[in-house]
Amino acid sequence: KKSDDRAVIGIGIIDSKVIDTNPKVKLSFDDNESGPSGGLMTALTIYNDLIKEDLTDGDIISGTGTIELDGTVGEISGVKYKILGAVKKKAKVFLVPSGDNYNEAMKIKKERKLDIEVVSIKTFDDAIEYLRNRK
Repeated sequence: KKSDDRAVIGIGIIDSKVIDTNPKVKLSFDDNESGPSGGLMTALTIYNDLIKEDLTDGDIISGTGTIELDGTVGEISGVKYKILGAVKKKAKVFLVPSGDNYNEAMKIKKERKLDIEVVSIKTFDDAIEYLRNRK
């Protein structure tokens, strides 16, 4: 990649794990659904498939954020496009990392008068707690 008029190369290291679950969990993604910003929602989808209750209560829940091994939800780029996509898909809730991402989402919500609840999330447990208690 070119950076400051010179060629640079980098290496990314990831931690890969295979986990057996009962029931089995199978994930499939559309071509445009990839990258670390889907970490929170992927983790929530898996969790929701493994428990008896439905955390969504039949509603469309959308969100964004990276997920760390300790459950911390990290900020991402492109919040504007993600919240607009959530509204287009008729989501009731948009879970977003706290801090700058949350502030940006709230700004877009107010400017465009979007009909969606924007929820600030710091950890995976925050997201679970919110979804359980919103009913």
